[in-house]
Amino acid sequence: MNVAATRQRIAEGWPYICAFHGDDFIGVTVVKPPTHLSHLFVRSDLQRMGIVSELMQLADD
Repeated sequence: MNVAATRQRIAEGWPYICAFHGDDFIGVTVVKPPTHLSHLFVRSDLQRMGIVSELMQLADD
């Protein structure tokens, strides 16, 4: 992931689903249309807290 590639994916309509805790960015999942999970990241100190499950559920909707 880099800025240019991210901008290109957003321009192409790839959904970016971001997780925040307050103002802190804590995770993201990216879906390559129509249904391919491309990226899934959660901040390392917050892993194993169900954030991935929440992001996966949102990506599946």
